[in-house]
Amino acid sequence: MPPVPDHVKQAIRDYQPREGFTVVPKRRGERSLILDWGVRVSCMLDGKEYIGWICQGSGSCQRSNKIIQLFGNTSKATKHLSEVHKALSTKALAEHGRKRSRQEILDRILGVISSPDESRRMALLVETLRIIRNNLPFRMGEYEESELLADLVTKEEFRATINRHTVSHAIVDLYSSARFAVRDYLLKNRTKGVASFAMVADFWSCKTQQATKYLGMRVYLIDADWNYRSILLGTRHFEPLYEERCAGFRGVFKRWILELLRDFGLEQNDFYGATSDAGPDVKWMLGTGLSLQWEWCMPHLTNAATKTAFGIVPQRSQSKNIMMTDLISRMAQTIYAVRSNESMGSLFAELCTLLDPGSTTQLLSHKDHRFMGLTRVIRRILEKWEPLVQFFEERRAKAVRERRQPPQDLPISKDKQSLLQLLALLDPITVLNVRAQGETANQVEVLLTAYRLRMTILDESTDLPDRLATGSGRPVHRIAQLTAVVRLTRALLATGFEAKFFSRYTDRAKMRQCAYIPEAQMLLHPSYKNPDGALSKIVRLCSSQCVIDPNQPNLRLNSQAIQRNVDKVKASVRKRIISLMMVIAKAEAGANEPCVPLMELAPPPAAYSEELMDMFGEAPTPTVQVGVHEARVEEELDRWLADPIRLDTLPDNTAESILKFWQRQEDTNNYHFLPRVVRILFAVPASSAAIERDFGVSGMMVTSQRTSLSKYNIDMCSFLNRNRDFTDICDCKPLTDDEYDNALPANMLVSLEPADIALPFADEWEIQMMQNFSAASFDEESNGE
Repeated sequence: MPPVPDHVKQAIRDYQPREGFTVVPKRRGERSLILDWGVRVSCMLDGKEYIGWICQGSGSCQRSNKIIQLFGNTSKATKHLSEVHKALSTKALAEHGRKRSRQEILDRILGVISSPDESRRMALLVETLRIIRNNLPFRMGEYEESELLADLVTKEEFRATINRHTVSHAIVDLYSSARFAVRDYLLKNRTKGVASFAMVADFWSCKTQQATKYLGMRVYLIDADWNYRSILLGTRHFEPLYEERCAGFRGVFKRWILELLRDFGLEQNDFYGATSDAGPDVKWMLGTGLSLQWEWCMPHLTNAATKTAFGIVPQRSQSKNIMMTDLISRMAQTIYAVRSNESMGSLFAELCTLLDPGSTTQLLSHKDHRFMGLTRVIRRILEKWEPLVQFFEERRAKAVRERRQPPQDLPISKDKQSLLQLLALLDPITVLNVRAQGETANQVEVLLTAYRLRMTILDESTDLPDRLATGSGRPVHRIAQLTAVVRLTRALLATGFEAKFFSRYTDRAKMRQCAYIPEAQMLLHPSYKNPDGALSKIVRLCSSQCVIDPNQPNLRLNSQAIQRNVDKVKASVRKRIISLMMVIAKAEAGANEPCVPLMELAPPPAAYSEELMDMFGEAPTPTVQVGVHEARVEEELDRWLADPIRLDTLPDNTAESILKFWQRQEDTNNYHFLPRVVRILFAVPASSAAIERDFGVSGMMVTSQRTSLSKYNIDMCSFLNRNRDFTDICDCKPLTDDEYDNALPANMLVSLEPADIALPFADEWEIQMMQNFSAASFDEESNGE
């Protein structure tokens, strides 16, 4: 649904009813498309009340003042909005899968043009969007061919001047309009008094621009219509000084984020959770600096755990898996020999076609920074194994016939079994990585996929299923049949995932710090809400296989310690949900006292070790009576856990989404607090992949034809490119010269250089720097926890 234009909102606010009519305001919690585009009025005739609606969507509708009578439904009003103003509700768009066609967009643009000046301005805005979204030069309108093409096909009233100056001015117009649309959308969907948004923030080194770093931030939310949305608030590129590179980017990062939030009318208290990699600066900023509930980005987690296990390192001497590093090197030699051998011509492609006429005919190369591409590389090698063997045999025979030194045989001729087993390790991780990158509310599915990973390939006591075979009777690779390189890789893989993620179920120090947001999301899913189900099963598995002492690898936890871990994790997840419900309850009641989430309350001091207190300690009897809020919250959560309700089946025989399920619960008033908790928790994404794509777009903004762009132009172009739903040229008002000078937001102008330090306080400042800033580089992600 497009944002409502500002002139429509103003017309609704200024509307004065005719004599005998009164305006019926929007009721609390009422969501209606027609009330966003018009006013509802009522009148009394013969003792009977009549309700009608007057559209304010355009000047002609305002002048006609036509009343559309409402008979308990809004079909005539919504039909008017659809046909005249091309506005549909979110529900209608979802049901019919409707997208604006080119003709509909054209009709909408023509509907707002009333003078030749507006015609030329619309042409300029459309050209500006084409330049932004396709990385074209700003002065493309000045090319001789562009002017000739305009003379041939463009009407005179649409002839606009397209050059660097006019395009730059139009970018500011579009950015100002889109920024206000985003701000209004966020403020409309913000829950007052409750932190309901999630944040993804990161920084990135541009490979095409030396010494340039990019900061970026996205906001995630579940809006009032129960749609999962993410919006890029901004990117900012800068060139850090030497001291910033040595000391970290925490101060710069936080200063820019706070300015960015203010530009969109937001505050730090509006955000609850955050997702990122475990780089020390980013994790500190989100967790400690901004006091958000931090969780791993699942693709970065798989990156950190997998690259070390598979020996993907810049130098062979740094590898912890020399056998795997050498195997990857032999694979690279094989691919290079096939793809770069001119003397063999198209032999390999012909061999592939001969064996399977419809198959692919090329091998895939592997890039170290795209480690999950290794799965596709191994799979393609195994699929083309017979053509590879025949290719190298023919190459050797050709050298013998020509009486030359025979070339090297197939470098991986003895590694087929290892490659088959490595594919069995990599393929499930790739599935997890791909699934986590979806911009949907599928966090529970991602967590369950990670659990399945832990119970299969990361459990060294189980066999590996053959991922290349098809059919129901898929063979397996027995533990005794695993090669040495696969056994070592599997052990390193299990250790990496255990240290970075699954230790949250066994390490008491991490239990106290962990947010357990994915587990709380699973507890709010009707199919997996049983705390004694998947959650308890995975905690028991991790605890039973936890190595207590590296010097005694056979020493394990007893059953009592395992049960304590299960109870601790279950209690922590429950407290996470209870604390949010309490915050919502007190915000509704308008309590003036600060509301401290239960998870943040400090526990009483332990007299002895934590294990002894868990086993023998008795909790003191509480002296404070349970309040009304606590009783309501506990009752609702217990009722939810005991409720046998399930997801509905849609007409296409698929299950409804988790968000539609909770929207139905809210509409039917089955639960009061839990639907709002769902909107908060499910706003926290499983991946920060979208911000990586934003950085990629920002890096491509500077081309050989755009070398003189100002920095804020690059950042505004990135914002417009990635927020197309909020870029509406029909609602883009031209800025005056004074407005243009003040249109640049503070986050693009705030200084990212460190403040000057007075000499008398130099020693004190250096001590503060040592305490608050890390000396970690961008490459320390793999060491994060």
